[in-house]
Amino acid sequence: MSLKRAPHEAIAITGLGMVSCQGIGRDATWRGIIERRDAAQAWSGELPPHLAALRVAECPELPCPANFRRRLWTSLSRGQQMACIAADEALDMAALPRRLPEIPCGCFVSTSVCGMDRTEQFYANYRLDNARTPLENLKRVHPFELTKLLVKRHGLRGPQYMNLTTCVGSSAAIGAAVDAIRAGLVPMAIAGGVDALCQLLISGFTSLRLVSTAGCRPFAHHRDGILPGEGGAIVVLESIRSARARGAQIIGYLRGFGATCDGFHLTKPEPDGRQAYRAICEALKDADVPISAIDYINAHGTGTRDNDATEAGIYRRLFEGLPMPPISSTKHLTGHTFAASGAIELGIALMAMQACIIPPNACVVQDPAHAIHLAAAPLSQKINTVLHCNFAFGGNNTAMIVSALAGANP
Repeated sequence: MSLKRAPHEAIAITGLGMVSCQGIGRDATWRGIIERRDAAQAWSGELPPHLAALRVAECPELPCPANFRRRLWTSLSRGQQMACIAADEALDMAALPRRLPEIPCGCFVSTSVCGMDRTEQFYANYRLDNARTPLENLKRVHPFELTKLLVKRHGLRGPQYMNLTTCVGSSAAIGAAVDAIRAGLVPMAIAGGVDALCQLLISGFTSLRLVSTAGCRPFAHHRDGILPGEGGAIVVLESIRSARARGAQIIGYLRGFGATCDGFHLTKPEPDGRQAYRAICEALKDADVPISAIDYINAHGTGTRDNDATEAGIYRRLFEGLPMPPISSTKHLTGHTFAASGAIELGIALMAMQACIIPPNACVVQDPAHAIHLAAAPLSQKINTVLHCNFAFGGNNTAMIVSALAGANP
């Protein structure tokens, strides 16, 4: 006789903070997405002449928080600044103080380029005047500088975790935070990710021939690549007991998480998507949610030939013989924010549930080979449960089940 495994406890989401090319804060991002505002523009940084015409999804000027020393703020990398702004907004929404020394709170974050923008600035200045170039810029490249800043600024004394698995980085960090809370290591955690544009990132993805020349068009017939972007998002995660004990408003529940790695190729996804499919199945099993309960799929949808074809095939397999829910990728509006993608798109899924609006997918003519249900325009619809997916270089795959309800959990 087989015993059915009890689903893990749902984790309450009580705070959300965000920075994107659409604006500072979660509300500015959501407005830009619903209005389908094209925020792509030429990068404000320096690029070689042959890349100068590329458009990117760059964030607006990042305001210095009122309680931050200006000199310290200007010394931080752009990613660190985004993390500070997003963490402040998330803690405020969760009705928590900015400093949490009395509450065991973990810090689970991710980045890909770390402080490479500062490192590039260091070498540019070094070539001009090596004697007067501040070494402070050089150390920002270390990824632990991000964790160190958040832990010190908010007085966090729980576990610290840094994930560096590129485009699933913040999703994996959030998954690790969920595990820590479920294991009883901490009652709450801040989790998410940030990435900032820099020369290395833009030129690197261009050299791989993955950057679009005509705009990111996920799942479109004539799609030709990504829109490089930057941004960050932080969520406050808590056990349901912790959230209820302090009377917190719960904006959603993370009910299931799955992660796999196919190791098929350094940059290409496994064509049949077996391991990505398994990650989704693991998330559904973890949440004890049937695939028929999914109301909306927040897709990874990068706009590249290989990723979109593989991802569409996974969704067809998942819903074979069943009605397929609306699907959309918002990377045409936020850009591909790499390590920050999972956290930003989780935030978008949460806001979609609250607003009862499915965000649009940019697609002039859908690839006829995909045969999936794309939301071409914002759709007004009640959303109880979302499947949120991210896939990355090296064959890393993540999936989350996010719901407006805690399910059968106490």
